Amino acid sequence: MATGEELLAAGDWAAARDAFLAELGQEATAAGQEGLARASRALDDHVTAMSALEDAFRLHVQGDAGPDAARVAYLLAELTVSNTGDAAVAQGWLQRARHHLRDQPDDPSWPLIVSMQSYIALSYEKDQQAATALAREAFEMARQLDETSLEVTTRAFLGLALVAGGEMSEGMQLLDEATAAAAGGELSALDALDTYCVLITACERVRDYGRVQEWARHVMDQAGVPGAEDFIILARTEYAHVLARTGDWDEAERQLRQVTDDPEARPLAAAMAWVFLSDLQLRRGELAAADEALAVAEREPYRRAVRHLAMAMRAAVMLAQGSAQAAADLAQRHLRAVSASAMTERIGVLETLVRAALALEDHAAAASAVAELGTIAQTIATAGVRAAAAACRGLHAVSAGEPTTAIAALEDALELYEEAGMVPDVVATLVELARLHLAVGDLERAATRAQRANKEAEALGAGAAAGVAEVLDALRPERRGGPAELTQRESEVIRLVAAGATNQDIAARLFLSIRTVERHLSNIYLKIGAAGPSARTVAASYAHRHGHT
Repeated sequence: MATGEELLAAGDWAAARDAFLAELGQEATAAGQEGLARASRALDDHVTAMSALEDAFRLHVQGDAGPDAARVAYLLAELTVSNTGDAAVAQGWLQRARHHLRDQPDDPSWPLIVSMQSYIALSYEKDQQAATALAREAFEMARQLDETSLEVTTRAFLGLALVAGGEMSEGMQLLDEATAAAAGGELSALDALDTYCVLITACERVRDYGRVQEWARHVMDQAGVPGAEDFIILARTEYAHVLARTGDWDEAERQLRQVTDDPEARPLAAAMAWVFLSDLQLRRGELAAADEALAVAEREPYRRAVRHLAMAMRAAVMLAQGSAQAAADLAQRHLRAVSASAMTERIGVLETLVRAALALEDHAAAASAVAELGTIAQTIATAGVRAAAAACRGLHAVSAGEPTTAIAALEDALELYEEAGMVPDVVATLVELARLHLAVGDLERAATRAQRANKEAEALGAGAAAGVAEVLDALRPERRGGPAELTQRESEVIRLVAAGATNQDIAARLFLSIRTVERHLSNIYLKIGAAGPSARTVAASYAHRHGHT
């Protein structure tokens, strides 16, 4: 036993494992099983680690060592969550831990147990109120115990829970204080890394991407710290997602591939990496690759770990594939499954729902989603979240035929996306503004926006220029010189579009099916150089300019 502990302290995991196995060969002890579990986990042998902890738990129970049994039950819950994402099994172990501590109210395992229950409520059950209540309970327990490490780590997690629910002021204050304690050397190396990772998660959720990049790089610099692997891989995964959102696509893919291509990667981190890789490929316009990457995350052993995250991504992929109704249905299902108080969980799905609803001309659903995004942006007032709300407000105004309002909202979104460093969204917003300026006949501003979008897209790389070429082509003098050759039926359809008719109205007036109307509109858009959410506004403006009214 002494040799095994010395080898663990020295970071010689394989030799430590052999020492504990030798000890257990002579006598099966709980301490020996726990030592074997620690060494095996460091070697990424989670099957042996889990089995050894289960044996240790059984031996503690047989020896009537309740607090030790509770401590090991907590370790089993923590290992289950980080390895398989099976929240139900983890909850079972946490309940056993609570049972064995029922007569020990001051045991130091209590804050850890309650914090883990809060984490499960936040990340798996999507119950924001329960997560926050449990996090507060854990924090108060740690304060009463007057144990610095527990107090700081529970403070950090309470901060995360509050931020996730939109309580930014108190949440970020708690996170900043916990991070200062970690950076100031008040914690062990692993506890400090844990605190940094909680801060990274909180900032990523509220789209504070600058802080994520800073702290994720700091965590990854600690790769040599014994036992830091779990923290490093999660930091790398979230860092890569931020790189994708801010436009460093090649480096984002390199970081994600380090996780997805690693056969020893923890399922939770690997599942997140597959979802984020799908998001990156979707931004590049690689729809088939995005679909394939997401399909991996939707299978076991990954599905349980990222069910809601994968559901949100699937809705976005469906929308990009042209299945607006399926995307809207899945987005609504996700929003029903996630508490309305879990604001950060809803932002991206609301963005997808707005675009899907507008594609379906479901203006009521779009308006409702835009309103909720606006409320969230007032509470979580980071540049990234406010930009999302402004962009969706602008797209809704485009659909409503209000180009002046749309331009103002999209200008706000552009400024905020620039502040947040979200370059791909800057490009997309510039394209929408160019289309709108073109629609209202402001060719100079349309050209300026399109040319800047093209420059930014070229810097991003493959797939970024989607939509830019269409706008630049529409601005060519020969394209603006005269009207496109529309058929008689297309002229009838565009005339009704200019009059404000919906697709359903047009179908009823012309005795056509909705699908036939959609086909005529696609042909019209192609001929006049209209595309994207502003295509209908462009078509209406075109009809007025060329006498189709």
